[in-house]
Order: sequence, then C-alpha cells, then structure tokens
Amino acid sequence: MILEELLVNILRQYPALDGFRVEECLKTSGQRRAYLLNSAAGRFVLKITDPQRAEEVVKCDTGILEYLGEVDFPSPRLIHTRSGQAYLPLEDRFLYVSAYLPGKHPKATPEYYSKLGQLMARLHSLPFPAEMRRSQHRPKGLLEEVRGQLNQAMGGDAEQRWMAEQGLKRVEAFPDFSGLPEGIIHTDPYFVNVLEDGAGSLALIDWEDGGISYPLMDVGYIGHLVTFLAHDRQNWQVSGEGEITFKPEWAQLFLRAYQQARPLNALERELLPAAIQLNFLMYLWDWDRQRLIPENFRRMQWLEEFASRLWLV
Repeated sequence: MILEELLVNILRQYPALDGFRVEECLKTSGQRRAYLLNSAAGRFVLKITDPQRAEEVVKCDTGILEYLGEVDFPSPRLIHTRSGQAYLPLEDRFLYVSAYLPGKHPKATPEYYSKLGQLMARLHSLPFPAEMRRSQHRPKGLLEEVRGQLNQAMGGDAEQRWMAEQGLKRVEAFPDFSGLPEGIIHTDPYFVNVLEDGAGSLALIDWEDGGISYPLMDVGYIGHLVTFLAHDRQNWQVSGEGEITFKPEWAQLFLRAYQQARPLNALERELLPAAIQLNFLMYLWDWDRQRLIPENFRRMQWLEEFASRLWLV
C-alpha cells in the first residue's frame, strides 16, 4: 500500500507524527486519499491529493488553512514539517497534514441553522490577503460544465430531454454576478463538511475548493440544506413524508442569523434566488449513471416557486 511503502520516511519530517499509527482510512471521492493518524502528540488527518492536482493549487489549499488558523476561524489547523513546509511531494501527488477536529456531523434542528448562519457570516466577513486563490466556484465556469451535462442528457429518454431543455433555458437566462461583493467562501457547507463539538460550536472542514468568490454562492446553498428527500430525512433525522420535505422556516432562521452579522446588500438580495437555483443546477448530474437526477430537478422547481416569497421575510 502507498501508505506503508512510501510515507513512513516522508512523515518523519513532521515532529508531531513521531511514532504515528494509522487509525482509519477516511472516506474520500475520486483518487484523493485521507487517513486518520494517531501519535503521542494527538490525532491528525493526512491528505494525499489526486495526481491531477497541480502544485500551485495545493499551495493555495494549504494557504487557506494557514490563513484561517491565523485569524482563528474554526477549521482544521495545518501542521508544518520540521523545516516549516506546508506540504510535501509524493511521487505524482502531494500530501499535507492537519490537526484532527473532534466532533460529529450536526443534526438538522432550528438551532443548527441559526448557528450555521452566524458561522458563514463570520467567514464571509473576514478580510482576505490579495494573494489568496480566486475560487473557480463562479457562475461562468460552473454553468459551462452544467451546459455540457445538459447537452449530453439531450440524447436520453423523453424525461431526460425535457429536463435538459428546461435546464438549458435556465442556464441561458442566468443573471450576471460580477457586481456582487467578494470574500472567502467554502463552496460546500453541507452537513458532512460541518462538525459540532460537545459544546455545540461548529467548524467547517474540507476546504479544497475554497477561495475568493461571491459569498452569495455559499448563502444560496441553503436551498440544499432545507429540502429533504426520503434518504436525507433518514440521514439527518428530519420528520416529514412524501418525495420532498421543505423547511422554509429553517431557511429564515439561517438568513436572519447571517444578516445580523453580515447584511446582504440590495444586489445580493435580488440575486439570492438565482444563487439557490445555481446550487441545484450544479447537482443535477449523476456522474455514476451519466444522467440527470429527476428528484434534484424537482427540488429546484419547488424552490423556484417559493424562493421570492419566503427567503428574505
């Protein structure tokens, strides 16, 4: 195994990992690898990038973690080598180490949405250094990828073609975000990327796609967080029945808490429904089955109907 054959000598460059043992192989997507390590100094997470991740991008990944540590934002703390390096090469990949954050993924409760709103507003209010990476999590690039997926679905059955046609209309009509304020964004504040400690405090993990973009992109993710399919209800212990359970009151708790710390400006308020829509367009495609996901399309339709009336009450 790569960890046994190649990493032991490399990881000796980390004083915190003296005498480490592998406690667990963590779940990841794609070709990335992650391991939970245990040593006398504590528990740590080792991340190994996929082979296609360029060094300049890895430098930005670790730079974000370094900066968040400097400003004491609740996120994993990067661990440096004896010589102060933030990451190390590993054949055609790179690796870096962070301190393990104890905690569990939160349950969907009204209190959680208020706390998450406060946390995201805190993140989006941070000043950011000029050299921090500009995240590619922006409408222009994302919609190009979505357009390709929708065009591919045009070769499917009648339902796939209809969803593709409707999706392409939304892509072509999508508004310009270039006038929005920028800040540090996470890009994926879903339950699996949030940890809650024993005192109820929240932290954000998995920052690989984070960087400078429009905070409204993160805020628009609330659409995913308040619409639950049957398996979502089971995973996050939410009551409800039918295909979709919608919790608009939780969205309002999130937005109320968010705006107490960082009020949305007029343009952000105007474009929030579009940000919600975009966060669904991005997740219409099933990469394994190479087809559009009808349930996510219907969730997007559901929120388009209610967004303008309910989000900013």
